Amino acid sequence: IVSNPPGQKTAPLRRRKWRWTRRFVFLLLFLCLLGTAINGPVARWFVGRVILEKLSDLGMQGELRVEGHLSHGFTLLDGIFSGSGELERLQFEEISFRYQVRNLLRKQIDSLRVNRVVVVLKSSPSPGKDAQLPLPALSEFGTMLRRVRTHILPVEISAQDIDVTLRRPEAMPLELTLQSLTHSSGSSAIFIGALETNALGPENLRRQDLNLQWEEEHI
Repeated sequence: IVSNPPGQKTAPLRRRKWRWTRRFVFLLLFLCLLGTAINGPVARWFVGRVILEKLSDLGMQGELRVEGHLSHGFTLLDGIFSGSGELERLQFEEISFRYQVRNLLRKQIDSLRVNRVVVVLKSSPSPGKDAQLPLPALSEFGTMLRRVRTHILPVEISAQDIDVTLRRPEAMPLELTLQSLTHSSGSSAIFIGALETNALGPENLRRQDLNLQWEEEHI
Protein backbone atom coordinates (compact mmCIF):
# COMPACT_ATOMS: atom_id res chain seq x y z
CA ILE A 1 0.00 0.00 0.00
CA VAL A 2 1.47 3.34 -1.11
CA SER A 3 0.22 6.34 0.83
CA ASN A 4 0.04 9.78 -0.71
CA PRO A 5 2.36 12.36 0.70
CA PRO A 6 0.77 14.64 3.31
CA GLY A 7 -1.10 17.57 1.74
CA GLN A 8 -1.40 16.00 -1.75
CA LYS A 9 -5.21 15.63 -1.49
CA THR A 10 -5.78 18.95 0.23
CA ALA A 11 -3.98 21.00 -2.44
CA PRO A 12 -6.87 20.83 -5.02
CA LEU A 13 -9.35 21.62 -2.25
CA ARG A 14 -7.34 24.67 -1.27
CA ARG A 15 -7.20 25.85 -4.87
CA ARG A 16 -10.95 25.45 -5.28
CA LYS A 17 -11.59 27.27 -2.03
CA TRP A 18 -9.33 30.15 -3.07
CA ARG A 19 -11.02 30.29 -6.49
CA TRP A 20 -14.47 30.69 -4.90
CA THR A 21 -13.14 33.22 -2.39
CA ARG A 22 -11.66 35.26 -5.22
CA ARG A 23 -14.94 35.16 -7.15
CA PHE A 24 -16.85 36.27 -4.08
CA VAL A 25 -14.45 39.20 -3.55
CA PHE A 26 -14.76 40.23 -7.20
CA LEU A 27 -18.57 40.03 -6.98
CA LEU A 28 -18.57 42.08 -3.79
CA LEU A 29 -16.36 44.74 -5.39
CA PHE A 30 -18.59 44.82 -8.47
CA LEU A 31 -21.72 45.31 -6.35
CA CYS A 32 -20.03 48.09 -4.38
CA LEU A 33 -19.01 49.88 -7.58
CA LEU A 34 -22.49 49.41 -9.06
CA GLY A 35 -24.14 50.77 -5.91
CA THR A 36 -21.80 53.77 -5.88
CA ALA A 37 -22.57 54.51 -9.52
CA ILE A 38 -26.33 54.25 -9.03
CA ASN A 39 -26.22 56.39 -5.89
CA GLY A 40 -24.12 59.08 -7.57
CA PRO A 41 -23.54 59.60 -11.31
CA VAL A 42 -26.46 57.50 -12.57
CA ALA A 43 -28.93 59.13 -10.17
CA ARG A 44 -27.71 62.64 -11.03
CA TRP A 45 -27.99 61.91 -14.76
CA PHE A 46 -31.52 60.53 -14.30
CA VAL A 47 -32.71 63.52 -12.21
CA GLY A 48 -31.29 65.98 -14.73
CA ARG A 49 -32.88 64.16 -17.66
CA VAL A 50 -36.31 64.03 -16.01
CA ILE A 51 -36.22 67.77 -15.23
CA LEU A 52 -35.16 68.65 -18.77
CA GLU A 53 -37.93 66.47 -20.22
CA LYS A 54 -40.60 67.99 -17.95
CA LEU A 55 -39.54 71.52 -18.84
CA SER A 56 -39.37 70.57 -22.51
CA ASP A 57 -43.02 69.54 -22.28
CA LEU A 58 -43.69 73.14 -21.21
CA GLY A 59 -41.79 74.47 -24.19
CA MET A 60 -38.69 75.33 -22.18
CA GLN A 61 -35.12 74.76 -23.30
CA GLY A 62 -32.00 75.28 -21.26
CA GLU A 63 -29.44 73.69 -19.00
CA LEU A 64 -28.59 73.01 -15.36
CA ARG A 65 -26.13 71.10 -13.21
CA VAL A 66 -27.09 68.39 -10.73
CA GLU A 67 -25.14 67.46 -7.61
CA GLY A 68 -25.97 65.10 -4.75
CA HIS A 69 -26.80 61.46 -4.15
CA LEU A 70 -29.88 59.26 -4.31
CA SER A 71 -29.38 58.30 -0.67
CA HIS A 72 -30.05 61.77 0.79
CA GLY A 73 -30.93 64.40 -1.82
CA PHE A 74 -29.92 66.55 -4.77
CA THR A 75 -28.94 70.12 -5.57
CA LEU A 76 -29.85 71.80 -8.86
CA LEU A 77 -27.39 74.53 -9.81
CA ASP A 78 -27.14 77.32 -12.38
CA GLY A 79 -30.39 76.62 -14.19
CA ILE A 80 -31.19 78.83 -17.19
CA PHE A 81 -34.32 78.08 -19.24
CA SER A 82 -36.37 80.04 -21.76
CA GLY A 83 -39.47 79.35 -23.80
CA SER A 84 -42.23 80.86 -25.90
CA GLY A 85 -45.20 79.62 -23.87
CA GLU A 86 -46.78 80.93 -20.69
CA LEU A 87 -43.53 80.27 -18.85
CA GLU A 88 -41.04 82.51 -20.65
CA ARG A 89 -38.03 82.35 -18.38
CA LEU A 90 -36.81 80.32 -15.44
CA GLN A 91 -33.44 80.97 -13.87
CA PHE A 92 -32.01 79.88 -10.53
CA GLU A 93 -28.70 79.67 -8.77
CA GLU A 94 -29.61 76.84 -6.41
CA ILE A 95 -32.54 74.56 -5.62
CA SER A 96 -31.62 71.96 -3.03
CA PHE A 97 -33.80 69.31 -1.42
CA ARG A 98 -32.88 66.75 1.22
CA TYR A 99 -34.82 63.70 2.32
CA GLN A 100 -34.69 60.36 4.06
CA VAL A 101 -35.08 57.36 1.78
CA ARG A 102 -37.84 55.86 3.92
CA ASN A 103 -39.94 59.01 3.42
CA LEU A 104 -39.74 58.99 -0.37
CA LEU A 105 -42.67 56.58 -0.66
CA ARG A 106 -44.75 59.20 1.15
CA LYS A 107 -43.44 61.89 -1.23
CA GLN A 108 -42.05 63.83 1.72
CA ILE A 109 -38.78 65.73 1.89
CA ASP A 110 -36.99 67.10 4.96
CA SER A 111 -35.68 70.43 3.69
CA LEU A 112 -35.87 72.73 0.70
CA ARG A 113 -33.40 75.50 -0.07
CA VAL A 114 -33.92 77.98 -2.91
CA ASN A 115 -31.51 80.74 -3.86
CA ARG A 116 -31.79 83.50 -6.47
CA VAL A 117 -34.77 82.46 -8.58
CA VAL A 118 -36.17 84.50 -11.46
CA VAL A 119 -39.49 83.51 -13.05
CA VAL A 120 -41.11 85.35 -15.95
CA LEU A 121 -44.65 84.36 -16.92
CA LYS A 122 -46.81 85.56 -19.81
CA SER A 123 -50.57 85.84 -19.45
CA SER A 124 -53.02 85.18 -22.25
CA PRO A 125 -55.04 88.08 -23.69
CA SER A 126 -57.96 88.98 -21.47
CA PRO A 127 -61.42 87.85 -22.63
CA GLY A 128 -63.90 90.34 -24.09
CA LYS A 129 -66.08 92.49 -21.91
CA ASP A 130 -69.08 90.27 -22.56
CA ALA A 131 -67.28 87.12 -21.55
CA GLN A 132 -68.16 85.80 -18.11
CA LEU A 133 -65.34 84.43 -16.05
CA PRO A 134 -66.21 81.41 -13.92
CA LEU A 135 -66.36 82.09 -10.22
CA PRO A 136 -63.61 80.38 -8.20
CA ALA A 137 -64.68 77.31 -6.25
CA LEU A 138 -63.55 78.51 -2.83
CA SER A 139 -64.38 75.23 -1.11
CA GLU A 140 -62.20 73.30 -3.54
CA PHE A 141 -59.42 75.87 -3.16
CA GLY A 142 -59.56 75.50 0.62
CA THR A 143 -59.42 71.71 0.32
CA MET A 144 -56.38 72.00 -1.91
CA LEU A 145 -54.63 74.32 0.57
CA ARG A 146 -55.28 71.94 3.44
CA ARG A 147 -53.89 69.06 1.40
CA VAL A 148 -50.79 71.06 0.49
CA ARG A 149 -50.35 72.16 4.10
CA THR A 150 -49.85 68.57 5.28
CA HIS A 151 -46.87 68.26 2.91
CA ILE A 152 -45.41 71.71 3.62
CA LEU A 153 -45.45 71.77 7.43
CA PRO A 154 -42.85 68.98 7.96
CA VAL A 155 -40.41 70.66 5.56
CA GLU A 156 -37.74 73.12 6.61
CA ILE A 157 -37.73 75.86 3.97
CA SER A 158 -35.20 78.56 3.21
CA ALA A 159 -35.60 80.80 0.17
CA GLN A 160 -33.51 83.82 -0.80
CA ASP A 161 -33.95 86.45 -3.52
CA ILE A 162 -37.11 85.45 -5.40
CA ASP A 163 -38.27 87.55 -8.36
CA VAL A 164 -41.53 86.76 -10.19
CA THR A 165 -42.88 88.78 -13.12
CA LEU A 166 -46.19 88.31 -14.94
CA ARG A 167 -46.15 89.97 -18.36
CA ARG A 168 -49.57 91.15 -19.53
CA PRO A 169 -50.35 92.12 -23.12
CA GLU A 170 -52.72 94.95 -22.19
CA ALA A 171 -51.24 96.31 -18.97
CA MET A 172 -48.07 96.87 -17.01
CA PRO A 173 -46.33 93.72 -15.80
CA LEU A 174 -47.14 92.46 -12.33
CA GLU A 175 -44.02 92.02 -10.23
CA LEU A 176 -43.35 90.33 -6.91
CA THR A 177 -40.02 90.18 -5.14
CA LEU A 178 -38.98 88.89 -1.76
CA GLN A 179 -35.63 88.78 -0.10
CA SER A 180 -36.24 85.76 2.10
CA LEU A 181 -38.79 83.15 3.12
CA THR A 182 -38.18 80.80 6.03
CA HIS A 183 -40.19 78.04 7.64
CA SER A 184 -39.14 75.67 10.43
CA SER A 185 -40.15 72.03 10.24
CA GLY A 186 -43.42 71.35 12.05
CA SER A 187 -44.21 75.03 12.60
CA SER A 188 -47.27 76.91 11.34
CA ALA A 189 -45.28 80.15 11.17
CA ILE A 190 -43.83 81.41 7.89
CA PHE A 191 -41.59 84.49 7.80
CA ILE A 192 -41.35 86.53 4.59
CA GLY A 193 -38.68 89.19 4.48
CA ALA A 194 -38.66 92.31 2.28
CA LEU A 195 -41.77 91.44 0.25
CA GLU A 196 -42.71 93.94 -2.43
CA THR A 197 -45.28 93.84 -5.23
CA ASN A 198 -47.28 96.10 -7.54
CA ALA A 199 -50.17 93.63 -7.77
CA LEU A 200 -52.37 95.44 -5.22
CA GLY A 201 -53.27 98.52 -7.19
CA PRO A 202 -51.79 102.02 -7.55
CA GLU A 203 -50.49 102.12 -3.99
CA ASN A 204 -48.64 98.83 -4.45
CA LEU A 205 -47.28 96.86 -1.53
CA ARG A 206 -44.18 98.58 -0.32
CA ARG A 207 -41.30 96.51 0.92
CA GLN A 208 -42.14 94.97 4.28
CA ASP A 209 -41.68 91.90 6.44
CA LEU A 210 -44.55 89.53 7.11
CA ASN A 211 -45.13 86.87 9.76
CA LEU A 212 -47.82 84.42 8.64
CA GLN A 213 -49.60 81.75 10.69
CA TRP A 214 -50.84 78.91 8.48
CA GLU A 215 -53.44 77.35 10.77
CA GLU A 216 -55.68 74.67 9.31
CA GLU A 217 -58.87 76.01 10.91
CA HIS A 218 -58.27 79.40 9.28
CA ILE A 219 -58.08 78.08 5.72
